[in-house]
Amino acid sequence: MPSEKNAFKERKTSEVNKIILEARGLQMSFGGLMALDNFSLRLAAGELHGLIGPNGAGKTTVFNLFSGFYRPTDGEIIFNGSSILGLPPQQIAGLGITRTFQNIRLFQELSVLENVLIPFHSRSKINFWQAILRSPGFRREEKFFRQQAWELLEKIGLQDSGREMAGGLPYGQQRRLEIARALAAAPLLLLLDEPAAGLNPRETEDLMVLLQDLKEQYNLAILLIDHDMKFVMHICQCLTVLDHGLTIAQGPPAVIQKNRRVLKAYLGEDPNA
Repeated sequence: MPSEKNAFKERKTSEVNKIILEARGLQMSFGGLMALDNFSLRLAAGELHGLIGPNGAGKTTVFNLFSGFYRPTDGEIIFNGSSILGLPPQQIAGLGITRTFQNIRLFQELSVLENVLIPFHSRSKINFWQAILRSPGFRREEKFFRQQAWELLEKIGLQDSGREMAGGLPYGQQRRLEIARALAAAPLLLLLDEPAAGLNPRETEDLMVLLQDLKEQYNLAILLIDHDMKFVMHICQCLTVLDHGLTIAQGPPAVIQKNRRVLKAYLGEDPNA
């Protein structure tokens, strides 16, 4: 059996900074409404990139395009060297793009461990009859998956809650469990939709430490949306700012904070007025 690190596709040093995702000229319209216009983005392995903007700017549309829930009206999405246009969400997840959602989508009536085991089982090599007959191969694989799941929960800080029902966890721990479940699919790219929403200051700090650790250990590309500006400015290496479907700025946080178009989009007025 491979080790946990192999299962998570730990990247070689030579793959650091490899371009994992490239979006070129993406457009998305709903009827006569242009939700996203000429959106482009390049993400490298090991990069933590933030996507920000006012409500309705098009951020969730980008996530839905990358994860296969929408197909763009125009443009191209290249992931790990191949186009993923038209692929269903489950196939895109299998290629290495996983996501969390703004509204937590856990299996509330299953245990914390069972929630994490579900993505592991999606990678099973066992056929139907081996599972029904509980063959030696099935038992070995099940033992291996459970070991990996426990190790992942320990990494996330939920090892003491593994047998509890997911719906009974405090809100901050449910957010962590969502991340653990996304990681169980061994992604190359992790999409996080408002991971700091509803967290208290201490939980937000802990989340920053966790994400930095994960991206460095597994050389993950992480793209996140969040409205907590202190959080995104502190943790992200680069930011892309959307407003009414248009990219109005892109660059490191120190530059974005001083950008007049960004300030106007957030404040609704000319900052020099």
